[in-house]
Amino acid sequence: MSLPAGERRKLRAIERAEARADPGLAARFSIFSQLSQPDDMPRTERLRAREIRRKNWAERAIAAYLISGYD
Repeated sequence: MSLPAGERRKLRAIERAEARADPGLAARFSIFSQLSQPDDMPRTERLRAREIRRKNWAERAIAAYLISGYD
C-alpha cells in the first residue's frame, strides 16, 4: 500500500503510541502484518493519491463551512 508521506508519518505515530500503551496488542498486530503481507490489497479498497487529496479537500471544506456558522 502506498500512502503519502504525511499519512505514513501519522500511522507510524499511532503505531508507536499503541505499542507503548499495550505491548501485547502491538505484538499481535505485528504477527497479523507478517501473516497478511503476501496478500494483495483488494481492488475495492485501493485508494489513489488523487482520491485521498479530494477526500482531504472535502473534509476541510466541510469543516470550514461548519466553523463559519452556516452563513
